[in-house]
Amino acid sequence: YDTTVAASPTSELAAMYLDECRPRIAPATLTVYRLAIDNFLDCFKGAGLDTLGKPDGSRLITYLTHRHSSTTTVNIYLRSIMTFLRWCVKQDYIEALPFEAQQIRQERPLPKFITPQELENIYAAVDNEALLATYRIYAATGIRRSELHHSSLSSGFLNLTHTKGRKERLVPLPANLEQDYHLAMNANNGHPYHPDFITKMWDRYRQLAGVTDRGKTIHAMRHTFACRTLAETGDIYLVKELLGHSKVTTTEVYLRFPNGYLREVFLRGSRRPDIGDQPGTNQGP
Repeated sequence: YDTTVAASPTSELAAMYLDECRPRIAPATLTVYRLAIDNFLDCFKGAGLDTLGKPDGSRLITYLTHRHSSTTTVNIYLRSIMTFLRWCVKQDYIEALPFEAQQIRQERPLPKFITPQELENIYAAVDNEALLATYRIYAATGIRRSELHHSSLSSGFLNLTHTKGRKERLVPLPANLEQDYHLAMNANNGHPYHPDFITKMWDRYRQLAGVTDRGKTIHAMRHTFACRTLAETGDIYLVKELLGHSKVTTTEVYLRFPNGYLREVFLRGSRRPDIGDQPGTNQGP
């Protein structure tokens, strides 16, 4: 662990904590933890944890908000720092948390989804059969981009073993997409296409289809799945389970769309190009 902050008992604990985290979290997450702790150490300039108290929570928030313009970044760092402090308590390095740093309230933007017509247009622009199959799998299951690469198919369900929360989960796959799944999984010499290639080509096809909103990324397919499922079922807890969220509060962002609006977009006269019909054909909702 390399930090510009002078060596101190707190920085030594930070190094121990990051070493303990390294085997069990993704490298990108470890980088976030390291950056958050660097900010924490710089804020308190080598002070021992036992010297901190409740007023220092506000001091930390002030420091982070002055240093980082993004509220999202500040909240991510706050969560990471509090996780580190809770580890210190659990390991008996300190008796109790010195402070509770509350998240900065922010209004989350509405998730971007892709309309059935936009999806049909994008599919029509795809000139690669394996990529088309890949996109259909994403649209029909709501899985994250990387989850396809750590999946298997059994009895009509995708078994996902490398998920964001490290929890294995099952997601139903429509029977008429099983052939697409096998094609997607063997697209590149017996393996799926690399996630970065999938994303790069999606952006290309999106532009060719005339969908100019850059927010309608490959990840927006996940939001589209969530919105459509909520429109069809009205069951936010089902959506939570299918998406693999640990808390329903995360999923509740989709409730900000009126259900009547989602039903109008996804069900009334809409087509379902995401679950197996070919672009240019005419199917019912």
